[in-house]
Amino acid sequence: MTNTKLTKRDRYNSIITLLATVEADPAVITDLTDFCKGEIELLDKKAAKAKETAAAKKTEVDPLAVAVQAALGTLAEDAYATIADVTAMVAVDDADITPAKVSYRLSQLVKAEVAVSKDVKVPATDGGKARTVKGYRLA
Repeated sequence: MTNTKLTKRDRYNSIITLLATVEADPAVITDLTDFCKGEIELLDKKAAKAKETAAAKKTEVDPLAVAVQAALGTLAEDAYATIADVTAMVAVDDADITPAKVSYRLSQLVKAEVAVSKDVKVPATDGGKARTVKGYRLA
């Protein structure tokens, strides 16, 4: 058994196909067929709007990503900064900046090949163990 998911469009098209083979009141069949076609049009409009919104978001400049990239630019040539280091550099004036938000922007910069990541050792603090975390720098 294949595990294929039926979309709303598939279901509405199946209903239209099924209605073409059913013997019933023509007015009811026409009404249901028109309803299904209208729903398919609404799905098309929704998909077009989603594409438009996604394209607009891609062109927006993310100020946090710009700040993260600028923070990486202040590092020495071969130095790598951890997420905590970059967060501390960026979050000077804004308490709303979290390590998770910075981590996401760093991942975006690595995917865009603007930055590179490498495992770096962090020394032990407060009697804990040394650990290895990701470090980042501009490419």
